[in-house]
Amino acid sequence: MTENELFELIEPILPEGAEWKELQAARQHRREELKEGSSMDAAHALLSLIQGDKKSASYYETWVPEDQCLSVFKKLHKLASATSYLPVILGAEGECGYCSPAEAVKILEAAEQIDGQQWILDQRDPQKRIEKRKERISELRESLEENPALQTTLEIEERMLKLEEDAVADGSSPEEPQMDWPEKEHSGFHGIRLRIEAADQEDDGICIALVPAHHPWQIPAFLDFGGWNSCPNQEVHCAVLKHWSESFGAELVMMESDTLQLLVSRPPATREEAWQLALDQNTYAEFEQLGALAMVSTLASALLNSENWFFWWD
Repeated sequence: MTENELFELIEPILPEGAEWKELQAARQHRREELKEGSSMDAAHALLSLIQGDKKSASYYETWVPEDQCLSVFKKLHKLASATSYLPVILGAEGECGYCSPAEAVKILEAAEQIDGQQWILDQRDPQKRIEKRKERISELRESLEENPALQTTLEIEERMLKLEEDAVADGSSPEEPQMDWPEKEHSGFHGIRLRIEAADQEDDGICIALVPAHHPWQIPAFLDFGGWNSCPNQEVHCAVLKHWSESFGAELVMMESDTLQLLVSRPPATREEAWQLALDQNTYAEFEQLGALAMVSTLASALLNSENWFFWWD
């Protein structure tokens, strides 16, 4: 599909009005000033082409008013079978990485070799956690000369490694927590939360990317999400999201620099199912998601019948 053909399909569902077109032009002008290599669409920059390399485009983006973001997203999602591009909300900052189609294919091939559920179970194995932390420490030591600020992170990782090794040595590794349902259930997560930073208030726009993926779980491969600190690599995100897509009908809707938000068509309907899912999600996000909600029991009650899932990595 050519760029003009894509525009003809999408243009009718995009917002109208001079104010919105000025927003698009302003965003495009800023990107050109930053020399990020995008090209302006002939029709008021309604779609901006973001190049993953000099030979091929990774994705398109468009900016929409905040109050129309979800409605435009849903319309773009319905058009995906015709356009071959899936939408994902990038938020007010509109920041993400990118991979060329060839790089994305390699990541997806690696993801196909990973069983998402088994990966989660493997992370709970104390010995495998120790091996993973050793790899992380080795990477930090190699990067320390170029980035001395990593010294504190390295020291924390080394202390954690000693604690884990001591726990395995004396047989005191923690067992998987048993279900302990809270007396006061959490009300759950409701709706996609668009983080609007103060610096972005003047623009009043939300970025939606159009990604050449066949399934929402493939999007992290095209937008290069993951691979820092405790955040899993791109292929792991794809494998785990694929598993939850098949099990719960979970689809990636929003991706910011350090968060993922999913809409779920078949959420857990029993306490037992929600508890197991809470264990899995806390393993996936390393007990970092939503601060106080990292307690498994509270997270489990929040996930029960919830159609919205949220993940954050530091």
